[in-house]
Amino acid sequence: MGRVPTVWCCECGWRRTGYLQFAQFLVDQERLDDAIQLCRQMAKQPELAYWAYVSLGNLLLEQQSYEKAEKAYRQAIELAPEGLDGYSQLAQLLVDQGRLDEAMQLCHQMTDQPELAY
Repeated sequence: MGRVPTVWCCECGWRRTGYLQFAQFLVDQERLDDAIQLCRQMAKQPELAYWAYVSLGNLLLEQQSYEKAEKAYRQAIELAPEGLDGYSQLAQLLVDQGRLDEAMQLCHQMTDQPELAY
């Protein structure tokens, strides 16, 4: 399978950590579809949805489902505009696809968030 996708996100709470650890276990066992399904289930729980969508985007990216990954990252941003992971993952996806103007626009959008404007 090559590179192992990362479902782990920084600064997770205890409950998120358990779900994300299990998702990572599934990925490590080369059960990517099961990990994706787990993230979709997590997304139904409001307190877990942001991290679920970021992780889902990462997993879909591994499957080369670029449009679905982009949609997942955008969902994460919509749910938590102050969350850095959604922006950074989406920006990287846009750059990798050569969509530099969109990536720059996203970076400008990030600077509009006081929590993200370093």
